[in-house]
Amino acid sequence: MILRMDPSPRTRPFVASCRLLAAAAWLALAGCGSVPRMTAPGDGMPVPTHGDALVDAGFVLSADRMDAWNAVGQLLVRTDGVQFEGRAEMLDLHAVRYRGAGLLVLTRAVPLSPDVPEPSVRVTARAQDAAPLDREAAHALLAHLQVALPAEI
Repeated sequence: MILRMDPSPRTRPFVASCRLLAAAAWLALAGCGSVPRMTAPGDGMPVPTHGDALVDAGFVLSADRMDAWNAVGQLLVRTDGVQFEGRAEMLDLHAVRYRGAGLLVLTRAVPLSPDVPEPSVRVTARAQDAAPLDREAAHALLAHLQVALPAEI
């Protein structure tokens, strides 16, 4: 004699909801894996401010993130040759066109650490629309911002 363990009509909804709950719990736990944090090159470390290093890593400024973002915007608007295209506060970026190149000027907070004991911001430039970066235009604009920003803040 084979015993069959079919749920009775009264317990079928309960069994189905238990299976659904178990599947939901499994999916929730599967999403709890940790993902390594992506960091910008040189976060928390001094960055050289010449040539390609300025374009690749930007520069670090001791300032509050919002103060730096506002000051960058003010400087970009007043800089000759910069066509201001837009900004996004939540993304910490300003979209500009400089020397014919579309650039995104980013201001990112640097995490506090023993090497960076005070609030700091890294200012970098990236190309718009995944285009190749015009390194000469980016270098000239970042060099101008690096000199002018401390007085603006």
